[in-house]
Amino acid sequence: MGRYHTFAIILTAWLPALLVGCGRSQGTREEEHASEAISEPLLKVDDDAKTVIDKAVKIYGGENVFSRWNCGYVKYKTKGGIIPPQLGEVTVEDTFQLPGHFKRVTLVPANGRELQTVFVVNHGKAWTKHGDAPAEPRDSDFTEKTEHPFAGFCNLAPLTEKGIRLTKLGEKIIDGRKAMAIRARSEKLVDVDFYFGSQTGLLLKSSKSLPTAEGKKAPVLESYLDDYKDVQGGKVPMRIKGMQDGRRIGPCSGSTLAMNWDSNPSRTTSSRKSKLGSSL
Repeated sequence: MGRYHTFAIILTAWLPALLVGCGRSQGTREEEHASEAISEPLLKVDDDAKTVIDKAVKIYGGENVFSRWNCGYVKYKTKGGIIPPQLGEVTVEDTFQLPGHFKRVTLVPANGRELQTVFVVNHGKAWTKHGDAPAEPRDSDFTEKTEHPFAGFCNLAPLTEKGIRLTKLGEKIIDGRKAMAIRARSEKLVDVDFYFGSQTGLLLKSSKSLPTAEGKKAPVLESYLDDYKDVQGGKVPMRIKGMQDGRRIGPCSGSTLAMNWDSNPSRTTSSRKSKLGSSL
């Protein structure tokens, strides 16, 4: 139980920034990439930076779909990375209405049974419960966030805001596919390079330099997105890989994902509060 308790604490700390992968076969992805090459490219070589972003937002389903990340339910499975391989596949369920409310349930297989950890935050007041152990109260600023951590990988809405300066970097090759590179810059956003697939308009990669001490080389953080699915009228990547200076980082290494999404921006929040409130 001591090893599980230690792992549960690590899992609770790391999962808010989870980078996830997908169980689709390499053959399936190659077939999808081949079919892309047959279609007419969505992004044209002479498109300016704003046109590229506008086309990408439209192909994702429009700006309204990005609001899905502040209220919903996500269930996913992950294996590898920060999770010891001997523990196998871990199931994670997040229910959230942000800012304000968040609940995460993780199920870890161990010794022929599943050990459950529940993490709940209600306006900064949190508690964590490992299995049958008493709940441990704590403070947390997690619910000051306005959206689920997954939004950081596929929410393009900030790129349409005033004050964002967009620069077209030209056409690049990402994993064998042509992509249009756009650099975004603002007072509150460090320079981030986005690579949108020329055929699909979907984000294939993002790259940014992380803050570092003066005189030291800034590490480069890269995210690769693939295996998009249609989810309630919007595009969501089922495979995300994180790299830092060419090395896989965090829990993404060797991980797998199966995600179910339940969110309806037009739904009243009363039912969502009821689901969250039962455990708060």
